Amino acid sequence: MTSDRPALETITQIAVTSTGSANGWLLVVEGSELRVAAASGGTEPGTQVGQELPQDGTAGYVIASGQPVALQLQSSAGQPSRDASALLGESPTTVLCVPCSYGDAALGAIELVNKTSGEAFSFDDVEIAVMLGDVAGAVLAEGSVRQLPPSPEELAAELRSVAATDPARYAAVATAVEALLART
Repeated sequence: MTSDRPALETITQIAVTSTGSANGWLLVVEGSELRVAAASGGTEPGTQVGQELPQDGTAGYVIASGQPVALQLQSSAGQPSRDASALLGESPTTVLCVPCSYGDAALGAIELVNKTSGEAFSFDDVEIAVMLGDVAGAVLAEGSVRQLPPSPEELAAELRSVAATDPARYAAVATAVEALLART
């Protein structure tokens, strides 16, 4: 995993691990294209960093709509996720894509594919990815917008909610937060 932003690398790795995905990318908007800012999973995710993709795939839709998408695909369904297909070299079987938003703007997307269990992405997977997408949105906006991040109380409330509903996912998020704090 290679990126110009270590925090984005960590977020992407945690998104892949905590959702049980085989691969994942953090894509950022650059003009009319998307650029891979971080990658995790697969055999050589670092080689994908820097690749550019058109915004006509699943990630482009998610960025334009600001809404997450979770799909389980039939092999005969073609390529609804052109961005994932381009990066994988094949059509994915499951796709979860969430916006990386800051304020009212989606600055990118986290796209996760091929849940290793073979199952569809769950509501819990969507919830954790959305939370990580919001963190990534704040990281992406850091250089261009200087607004205050969520208060410690707001973050604590979100973490308590995850801990109450899914202790295993909370442990994964706590590990990610700890890793992010260690990098500062």
